[in-house]
Amino acid sequence: MNYRIIKDEIELRKFIDWLPDLENGEQFYLALFARSKYDKSNTLKSDKSQLARTTSTKDRLFDKIRKMEIAVGGYKIGGIEEIPMDTLALYIHPTPRCMKKASITTAKMILDSISKDRYQNPKQVALNAIQVSKSKTFRLDFDFDVINRDYDKHIKDIVQEATGNSSSFDIIKTRGGYHVLVDPKDTYNKRWYQNIRSNNLVDQSGDLLLPIPGCCQGDFTPHFI
Repeated sequence: MNYRIIKDEIELRKFIDWLPDLENGEQFYLALFARSKYDKSNTLKSDKSQLARTTSTKDRLFDKIRKMEIAVGGYKIGGIEEIPMDTLALYIHPTPRCMKKASITTAKMILDSISKDRYQNPKQVALNAIQVSKSKTFRLDFDFDVINRDYDKHIKDIVQEATGNSSSFDIIKTRGGYHVLVDPKDTYNKRWYQNIRSNNLVDQSGDLLLPIPGCCQGDFTPHFI
């Protein structure tokens, strides 16, 4: 039996189509976690244990995710032989990462470590650098922490009033609420960011990791609304 990362292939492909086309030297960064807050069996101790991470171009993204669906038992944390299926959650930075920035950062960090007679895993250094090397902004992400599962219309109304344009944003329903992804170029209200950020339901905002629609997030499958 294999881990099932892709839960809804149609929704995942719709999300991939929605992502921006990459320019030269750009890739997407994604990471698979096991999360104890989704763990019904109380097997995990750490809340957010990283199992795998990688980068991908848009055309290879579906296949890269499929390759994460390895045999159960293939992912291990602290001696745990079988990570529970319902703890897995796959995330992506929808804003592309800049490989040029990441390469420069990686080289500096490795040379700095060598000069101090310390040696790090170059692959991990590079992936850390890629994660923080944001390219041009695609969307600003607002994470709404909402317990009410019937809050769809309210979220739309809140963001439409804040931005002044109903077509300036997309909403993804997640296990813990909603991620609202706003295109800054299409907003009509100059104070749109402050208006959204001031809402007491917003947990965090900015260049966030996003649960991938059509893929696993515990026992929930994120999707567009």
